[in-house]
Amino acid sequence: MAFTTAQNVQVNRLPAAYFKSPGGSDMTDAAYKSMAEGKLEKLTVNQLRARVNVTGVLGSSSRIANYSAENDYSAAEMEAITRALQVGGKWGEQVADAVAAGPDLTQRVETLERA
Repeated sequence: MAFTTAQNVQVNRLPAAYFKSPGGSDMTDAAYKSMAEGKLEKLTVNQLRARVNVTGVLGSSSRIANYSAENDYSAAEMEAITRALQVGGKWGEQVADAVAAGPDLTQRVETLERA
């Protein structure tokens, strides 16, 4: 399996360190890169974008996304992500779903009220 063009755009945004074998591992960098690419191929474009833009999510009662230097989410997308993050779920899927869905009804109403 190979990356689609859209997937490849996101994978190319990942820092080179993403594909390096972690310290103390017996894996070579080439083997680790092959394994990582195999996992990434299974992700949607929005899930790959989430992997590039978000380095992790903190919090046990309320979740907060940590954005990478490569982050290209708009302010509205980041607000949708903040609202969508749920404790116990896979953040990569939650972030991708929030961006794909766009602003929720509450955000739309708030935007209209500010105008």
